[in-house]
Order: sequence, then structure tokens, then C-alpha cells
Amino acid sequence: MGKLKDYIERTSYMMVGVQFALAIFIGFAIGYWLDKQFKTFPWLTIFWFFIGLAAGFKNVYRELKKISK
Repeated sequence: MGKLKDYIERTSYMMVGVQFALAIFIGFAIGYWLDKQFKTFPWLTIFWFFIGLAAGFKNVYRELKKISK
């Protein structure tokens, strides 16, 4: 039973990294798309990148808090 618990815990930590990267990528993609639509490159890309970064940190904090319980 210990191996299964270790596997689940390692998988949870891997998912934290994936969620962090995905949040940043989604923010960047939204900003890039909006910049293409409104011809404001690079301002919306930068703005949405930081929104994605903040969302990523929020997800990391929430998931690590949940895992540590």
C-alpha cells in the first residue's frame, strides 16, 4: 500500500507543475490572440502573461496546501 501512496503523491506534485505551465501558456495565448485582433502587440500579451502567471502561482499554492494535508 505504501508504493501506491507514494505514486499518488508524486503524481500530485507533477500535476502542480503541469497546471502552473498550462496557466501561463493559456494566459500568453489569450494575450497573443487579443493582440492580433486589436493590433496592440505586445501589450495584451504581456498583460495576460502576468495574469496567467498569477493564476499559476495561485494554483500551485492551493494544490500544495491540499497535498500537505
